[in-house]
Amino acid sequence: MIFGAWLGAVGRRFMVVASLLFGMRSFINVESASLPKAYQELYLRLGEVGRWGQKESYAVGKKVDRILECECRVAISNVLREPIVSLAFPGVGDLATYVGDVLLGSKDYVIGAGYDYTYHDRIFHRVGGPGGQVAYVIRKLKDTYYSNRAQLTTWIPELDSQIDGPPCFQRGWFKVVDGVLHFDTDWRSREFVYAWYENIIGMAGLAMLVRDCLRDYSGLELSDEIRYVDKCNSLHVYERDFADFERTLSTIRRRKGVVDAWNSTDPQMISMLKGKTLFSAVNEAKKTIFDPVFKKQQK
Repeated sequence: MIFGAWLGAVGRRFMVVASLLFGMRSFINVESASLPKAYQELYLRLGEVGRWGQKESYAVGKKVDRILECECRVAISNVLREPIVSLAFPGVGDLATYVGDVLLGSKDYVIGAGYDYTYHDRIFHRVGGPGGQVAYVIRKLKDTYYSNRAQLTTWIPELDSQIDGPPCFQRGWFKVVDGVLHFDTDWRSREFVYAWYENIIGMAGLAMLVRDCLRDYSGLELSDEIRYVDKCNSLHVYERDFADFERTLSTIRRRKGVVDAWNSTDPQMISMLKGKTLFSAVNEAKKTIFDPVFKKQQK
């Protein structure tokens, strides 16, 4: 184990040196058994190899934001593994609401009123009838579970090339391998301190929805586990948030590998979510959006 840790550290340093020598952008690869472990490792690695750069600003009257950034790939062998709620994330109390935003469209009213899109609108409404692209994914895997074509996208070129705030989430790809659902996502850009963890919880909810629908509508026997891979072209910390980033990074370093996390069913977690469960929107989305479509077809 000690040798493995040493070898991993050597490998990471080699990648940093190689990227500097060849003019490549910083790249982080994290492989972990759970989301909270991956999150803490990503904090450590971003603090180690992130480089200062810049990006277009969303702020009115400001053209450029200074950011600490890297490119990254995060692979989690079971994104639903408990404990799933990292106490390093500052917005724990809003996680269930965010899952509802993605799966139920509870924030779709903001489109045209300060926002150009929501993920729910892009993947549930834009094409393909009721359930949109998510229904397409379910239908494709229901008929051919080993297909490489079960994907959904958010980018609309003729629209997103013209707006100030295009989607960060670009593509989701699903496949069933050996009775386990695999879900890969691609992101063009992502804020780390306040958005990354919440995004993954939302994507985990989407994957649960697809898995549960496949179990019910196709008879596929699927594992409770979900394999998840997250790829991001620019994972970044805004300069204005860097003090917050360093504060959490310092705590993680001081804890020396201890992962501070709660089970999603812990009483204190449910109390923080105001009586909801973390993924309560999954069952609601299945009942209200997909059951009317697929169960009608089964009759």
